[in-house]
Amino acid sequence: AARGRHRGTVPRPRGGAAGATSTLTLTVEGGTTTGSNAYDITGLVLVNASNGAVIRTLGANDTISLGNLGAPSVSIQAIANAGAKSVKFVSAAAGVSRTEGNAPWAFLGNSGSAYTPWKPTVQTYSITATGYSASGASGTAGKAMTVTINVTP
Repeated sequence: AARGRHRGTVPRPRGGAAGATSTLTLTVEGGTTTGSNAYDITGLVLVNASNGAVIRTLGANDTISLGNLGAPSVSIQAIANAGAKSVKFVSAAAGVSRTEGNAPWAFLGNSGSAYTPWKPTVQTYSITATGYSASGASGTAGKAMTVTINVTP
């Protein structure tokens, strides 16, 4: 539950009048919302490598047609919650295991809005991005996101 005061109605315990209810008040004073923390990865997007413009959000099982990319070169950017201090990308098929130390969280690195281009070939890639609470992919790992991308001609 999110921080704050939450109220709800619950059935009265055994021995109470039939159909009676009680009000339950729950106060949450710390922690994070359920299933989320400050360094989770919340999305992976395909970007134009020359200017960083988002082409589209990548789905869990996605297909990219090399003939219809809409940009001369592309890369991938991880979208992380604001508390992420580093993001690690891993893709065996792409030969990538690298840690990005600053936003935007770029798959192969970037200089401002210019991204190092990813040159995929026709095959299937699994790409995982994991956010961390500290630099150098250290500290606590957030929820990772993995996409499987089938690259077609």
